[in-house]
Amino acid sequence: MQYYHVEQGFLLDGLHQIPDDAIPLTDAEYAYLHAAQASMIIQVGSDGRPVAVAPERALEEVATAKAREIRAGYDTALAGVLAGAEATATGVAVGSALMAVTDPQGLEYLVDMLTARRVELEQALLAAQADADPVAAVLAIVVSYPT
Repeated sequence: MQYYHVEQGFLLDGLHQIPDDAIPLTDAEYAYLHAAQASMIIQVGSDGRPVAVAPERALEEVATAKAREIRAGYDTALAGVLAGAEATATGVAVGSALMAVTDPQGLEYLVDMLTARRVELEQALLAAQADADPVAAVLAIVVSYPT
């Protein structure tokens, strides 16, 4: 098996016309690269050999996904606090109504605590986007809420 960088593909001896500058591959290299190309990009590395690399992700895509993760984490934490095991829309409504009646200060405290954490994460997301390597900085944000 050969790898030809101009066509960015694999060429089989006896089936394809193999150019002189095609790179010979071992069976193990071919198997790895062939499997890796499903989610990665094959390119020629600094040593002239083909390597599989992760595709670059756009900052907007990564930031949007992280913002969704922050919001979903908030919603899940709030639902868990209010409804426990009954974290359905009805369970949350009943749990929040009961807590508002039985412990209105506790409900306010919990909502304020979770909201403060969400705001902290959103601010971290904004700051990460101004980092020297913003994609890595955004991906490094760990979304967690106190329970």
